[in-house]
Amino acid sequence: MFPATRRSRVVRVQEDLNITPIMNVFMILVPFLLLTAAFAHTAMVDLNLPVSSEPETEEEEKVDLNLRVSVTESGLRVEGNEAALERLPRLDDGSYDFEGLGRQLSEVREAHPDEQMVIVAASPAIRYQSVVSVMDRCKSAGFSEISIGPADPEEPR
Repeated sequence: MFPATRRSRVVRVQEDLNITPIMNVFMILVPFLLLTAAFAHTAMVDLNLPVSSEPETEEEEKVDLNLRVSVTESGLRVEGNEAALERLPRLDDGSYDFEGLGRQLSEVREAHPDEQMVIVAASPAIRYQSVVSVMDRCKSAGFSEISIGPADPEEPR
């Protein structure tokens, strides 16, 4: 007979996972992505949109000025209580008369010191920068509540 042999047991040692190469990739990739990322600088404009609600108390039923600044192709129009206060045509170079608008709004502010709201109405063809400039003039004149709305069709001359 055959002599008894011992079976040799093969002991398998489980190796640890080598994560060094992937860590090297992340050490290069993360700074590269941070350096090439484009961070957008945005500016925020605080707007108070009109609310369609009924006044709750009698104090709120006072007559408002309903100040509205319309920005149209022909120029600027300042209106209040359904009556046009002043019409500011475009200047000779084609720009808007923002200085005249600032003066007009300051006069309205002096006449109505408790009025805080103004509606800036612009037709769709008007450049956004012009609307922002009008809003800046309203803010500098002391009107803290600025709303945006669509412009009425221009009246025939």
